[in-house]
Formats: sequence, C-alpha cells, structure tokens
Amino acid sequence: MTKEEKIEFVTDLSNRIRDDIIEKIQSGKILHDWDGHELRTLLRDRHQISADMSKRAMKGKRGKVFRNHCLIANL
Repeated sequence: MTKEEKIEFVTDLSNRIRDDIIEKIQSGKILHDWDGHELRTLLRDRHQISADMSKRAMKGKRGKVFRNHCLIANL
C-alpha cells in the first residue's frame, strides 16, 4: 500500500464507524441522556471490534513482525 492508500484506508474505516454511530443517534437507538462518557465508550468499542477482527487474521510470521514493530516503534 502506498502512503496515500494507507491514509485512505484509515479514513474510510474511521468514517464508517463514525457514520454508523451517527445513524444510531439520529434513529433514536442511542439514549438521549448519553453524553461523552457513553459515546466515547461506544466509539472505543467499535474500534476495538474492528481491531479484534484484524487481530485474528494477524497470526504467524506476519503477526509476529507486526507486534514486534509496534513494540519497537512504540505504536
């Protein structure tokens, strides 16, 4: 992936999560008294679900290299 493709991927994934949460707010599925605490938690959980799906695919040598780089680069 080029740098531009990486940026586009991250932007698209984040926008899909954002749009899903906004749709739930607009449709009334999210309680009207939720504030930043609940919304931050929901946003974090949605990103975590996406990360968990990716983590399952990151096994073997590629996953090991990824985890090692994250540790070394303090990501």
